[in-house]
Amino acid sequence: MDSVDRKLFLGGRLKRLRRDLALTQTAMAGDLGVSPSYLNHIERNQRPVSAQLLLRLAETYDVDLRELNRPAGQAGEAELAEVFADPVFLGLAVPRHEILQMADEAPGAADALLRLYRAFADARTRERNRLGEGSDASDDTPTERVREAIQARQNHFPDLDLLGEALYAELHRNATGETTEALARARLSERHNLAVKVMPAEVMVEWTRRFDP
Repeated sequence: MDSVDRKLFLGGRLKRLRRDLALTQTAMAGDLGVSPSYLNHIERNQRPVSAQLLLRLAETYDVDLRELNRPAGQAGEAELAEVFADPVFLGLAVPRHEILQMADEAPGAADALLRLYRAFADARTRERNRLGEGSDASDDTPTERVREAIQARQNHFPDLDLLGEALYAELHRNATGETTEALARARLSERHNLAVKVMPAEVMVEWTRRFDP
């Protein structure tokens, strides 16, 4: 039963395969019959690889499924970003390009860091539960609660994935060649009166994204 029900998160391997084949996400998504956003979720380990997609990979790119399915690490960009967002790293401001580099070029070290962090986070949660009402309320912040909820779900939220797929389809329904980014910006502007700007790193400093009302 476990071997059947086990979710396969193969984001790092799928990304490396795509790069080895010199394919963009859009090109590979087209070959596999999925949307680029779906493929992006898989590469970031935010969605498991289905059996059907594994078969398509094997048929399309002559991939050895045993090689893809061997035990692998889970530490992608999203997982490492979650680690470095913890208050324990406050003040370090690890930039996104270093997180990406670690995930792509040092997967073993990234996996080790992720395992260590999760053990630390679990121990911290157990200690808070043990202390109960006597714990320091300053640690029980909304940010901490959200982070722990994300950890509990391993950053996997099927309902949000489905909504994202539906939004992608809606954006492209009447599109005439625009990129997904351009369509999303237009939607935010028209429906929510929000403008999206890409700012240089020296302006953003430690921020990856920032809402400035």
